[in-house]
Amino acid sequence: MWFIPMVGPFSAAVVVLLVSAFSGYPHLLWILVFLGVYRLFQDYVLSPRLMSRGMELHPLLVMFGVFAGGEIGGVAGTFLSVPLLALIRILYTRLEKTRHPVELTQVRS
Repeated sequence: MWFIPMVGPFSAAVVVLLVSAFSGYPHLLWILVFLGVYRLFQDYVLSPRLMSRGMELHPLLVMFGVFAGGEIGGVAGTFLSVPLLALIRILYTRLEKTRHPVELTQVRS
């Protein structure tokens, strides 16, 4: 089930390569290399940073959470893992605030 999110990028790459081949562009290998590097950059660098910035989660935690969610829950687990991680973080910080309210207010002052 891990292949379903890859259908869109794969079909787009096939269309780009087919249009390039039929139009006579001689450097199809360079297009394939560019698409591969771009996809790796987007999946493993850019996307975890963007997803982690708004939720204040570390990018590696987001990546491992997506991988674990995919293994545990399949495609649905992949999409629901980051919001679940954010929920766990929110609950943890709220619990810490109620457990140590004096210490946290002294540190912030």
